[in-house]
Amino acid sequence: MGVFFVYSLKVALCLIAFYLVQKLLLSREKMHTVNRNVIFLILWFSLTVPYYSPLPLFEEKVILSQGELISTNMMTNYLLEQGINVVLLPALEFMRTDKNAE
Repeated sequence: MGVFFVYSLKVALCLIAFYLVQKLLLSREKMHTVNRNVIFLILWFSLTVPYYSPLPLFEEKVILSQGELISTNMMTNYLLEQGINVVLLPALEFMRTDKNAE
């Protein structure tokens, strides 16, 4: 999944959670400025909390580029045509990334 898609999903989940809390706690509040400020804070927190969140919602694996996958398949097919036994290992199981996803 793309990084932006995962971030958007986290933002949507935060918006839902924060809005439900606001609805439960402040739905009968008569001071509209308080409600408006709380909704602005909900929006701000929903946009920033997923960005700085240390706990990812999904295990994000880096996808190999299509060119690398195609060239690997081409090399495997060539070696099979030459009569050499080849076994493809799923590279994503062995890849590790650092905290910057690099």
